[in-house]
Amino acid sequence: MAKITIGQLTLNIHEFSYPKASDPFDSDWLNVQVECKTEFADISFSGVFLPYSQLAQFGHDVDRLYRSETSVAIFEPLEPSVIIELKKIGNLGGIVFSLELEPVLGSAERYVFEFQLDQSFLPEIVSSIKSAMASAEAQE
Repeated sequence: MAKITIGQLTLNIHEFSYPKASDPFDSDWLNVQVECKTEFADISFSGVFLPYSQLAQFGHDVDRLYRSETSVAIFEPLEPSVIIELKKIGNLGGIVFSLELEPVLGSAERYVFEFQLDQSFLPEIVSSIKSAMASAEAQE
């Protein structure tokens, strides 16, 4: 298992859900446990809703955000149980971290958070995404 931590959010990446699937779409999905702990909330759920290819793109976008090639990095997978947006604010390295969690898609249970981060955390986020992807590949 590998962890991706972004502020108060932790994504525990387990393994590919359907590693032997012949369809590239089906073989792209990861088993994930989501944890978000704040002063007022403690949310945890798990499932198969994180596509490997979209996670790879998000890692690339976070790296571009750090290098000031873009002002925003968004992770909005096909199964939107976890939506992440990292957006630069101002000129001093501030990042707004917007997070939406919907443990059961289509239900009334939905959580929306907004946190502040510093851009100095971005390389660590990129590194943890790459590590989680390598870990998933090794278990395949």
